[in-house]
Amino acid sequence: MSSDPTLPDDAQVVRAVLHGRSEAYRLLVRRHQDALFRHADRMLGSADEAADVVQRAFVTGYRKLSACAEPAKVGGWLFRICANLCKDEL
Repeated sequence: MSSDPTLPDDAQVVRAVLHGRSEAYRLLVRRHQDALFRHADRMLGSADEAADVVQRAFVTGYRKLSACAEPAKVGGWLFRICANLCKDEL
């Protein structure tokens, strides 16, 4: 959920993207990229590799967004995608 009440929450953003407003996905990226990067960096031990994996995680998330069963928990869903990509790199 967003801490700014003027911004849509994650579930609203997911619905917007799924209804054709692909530019709304940028909000999810901004909202979750730092946490995903920190996790990937810890797992991989390389900021460059972490940045690549996080980018791939967001691309995968965008392509498979309709498979996210709980849009309100899209952050956790993206986190799992990122963690799985990190494991593939190890």
